[in-house]
Order: sequence, then C-alpha cells, then structure tokens
Amino acid sequence: MCIFKKGLAVGNIQIDFIDVRDRMAGYRLRAKEHITTETFYRFLILEYFSDEKKVIYLDADTIVCEDIAKLYNQEMEDHLLAAAVDPDFAGQCHGANPDTRQYCEKVLHLIDPYQYAQAGVLVFNIQALRKAVRVPKLFAMAKTGRYRYSDQDILNMVCQGRIKKLAMSWNVIADSTERRHSAIQQAPVNILEEYMRARRHPCIIHYAGACKPWQDPQGDFAKEFWETARQTPYYEELLYRMCEHQSQRQKKLTAKYIVGFCKKAVKKVLPQDSLIRRGISSLYWSRK
Repeated sequence: MCIFKKGLAVGNIQIDFIDVRDRMAGYRLRAKEHITTETFYRFLILEYFSDEKKVIYLDADTIVCEDIAKLYNQEMEDHLLAAAVDPDFAGQCHGANPDTRQYCEKVLHLIDPYQYAQAGVLVFNIQALRKAVRVPKLFAMAKTGRYRYSDQDILNMVCQGRIKKLAMSWNVIADSTERRHSAIQQAPVNILEEYMRARRHPCIIHYAGACKPWQDPQGDFAKEFWETARQTPYYEELLYRMCEHQSQRQKKLTAKYIVGFCKKAVKKVLPQDSLIRRGISSLYWSRK
C-alpha cells in the first residue's frame, strides 16, 4: 500500500509514492487472513496529511463509479470518520457466526455491533481524529495482534459513537465466495435491504475478500472491473496474470481430483482389514 500526496501532476490529479520504511522501523505488525500488513499504513494519513481538513481513503481493490467529490463533501461535524456499515459483519453478529458477536462484545467492546463500519472506504476528519488519538497509540494497538480484522477493528474501537454513517452505495462489497448467501443474508432486514438496493446503483464497488475479479473473471461485479481495465494501459498485463492464475488453479484442481480418485480406487480394491491389504502393508513396512 502506498500513500499518495504531492508529486506527478496530470490534469487535476497529483500522485506520489511515499516510502514509509523509516517511519515503520521497529514495528512488527501482522494482519490476519488474506489482508497484508501494509493495511496498517493508513494510520499514517494522520501524520502525512496533518494540515488537511478531510482525506478520503480508498482500498486498492475498489472502482469509483460516481463523482468522488460527493463523498468528500460529506458534512463531518464532530464525527471522526465517515464510513458505511459492514453488512458481512452484521450478518455474522446476527447469527451467521455467533463467535463474532462474542468477539465484538468481549474484545472490541462495541455497544452496537450493527453499526460496525467497513474500512475500505473512509472519510477522515483529520483535525478531530488527531485530537482523539495519535498514530503511536494506533500502532501500539496493532502490535498486540488481538484483532481479527486488523486496522478495521481498531478504527471501530477508537471512533465508536463518532462514525458518520455513509450510504452503503459508497462501499458496495462484492459477493466474494458467496458471502451474500452465507453471512450478509443473515444481517438484520434493514441492513440487508440497504445492501441489495446499493448493489443496483453502486457509487463505489469494493472487491473485499480473497476472491478478486482479476483472478476470477466470473466473480461478482467482474464485468465492471474488466470494462474499467480495458481503458487502462495495464489491460494486457492484467489479462495475462488472470490467465496464469486460472492455469495454476486448474492444475491444483486436477491434482486434487487425481489424488482423490486414487484414494477411492485403493480403498475399493484393498478394503480395510482385507488379507491382501494387510499383506501389502506388511511388505511395505518390512522394507522401511
């Protein structure tokens, strides 16, 4: 993950890649699941943009479908962040995964788990947030390794009660590995209905989860990703990498199928406790 600030200018866009290695020296941070450690770098926004009023943060796996100025122009008042509710987390807390509800209460100490924010799209109220918490404190929390959803959990804890609720259309989570049928489907009715409405007219599509459209061209909202990719100089490279990924995936599936088939064949030809199986086993172990 890189933090963009002043640098190369193209039209009304400026981009720079800031090397944060010196700032991160001494920290041994580790994110969970498929999330990379670099996710914690977003905390540095409070230092690198300390003179700004507001900053929009977007995960790299997002596509913006609406004028981003509408997001920036959100009235923040005394809120520290603006973010959309996480329908996946809400579904887990509402019955899809009872352990998540316990984790939310005992570890995160959140009063209302159904207001848990998804951190892939954020508006930082820089000055208010800097008064509430400093970057070293955020990294100290991260170092404990207690949090399942890494920096997202930390931001929800620190900003609890002061998160402005964004319309879910600003952070429409793609249906990675059918989470809509497992977790989101069990979210409270009002959250599920908002998610389904947001899917029809997304302002930002967020490919959260392990399944990405640049790996699986048949995934949820993959069509929108590839239509966008065709407009970039990287289309051919993305296409090549996707084909490589699919090829490797097919090889693994084939190997798994062959191993499974052989195991079934052996069990059928050599039943458990049969004389021939015991004889072959004795011969095998005698040669060890």
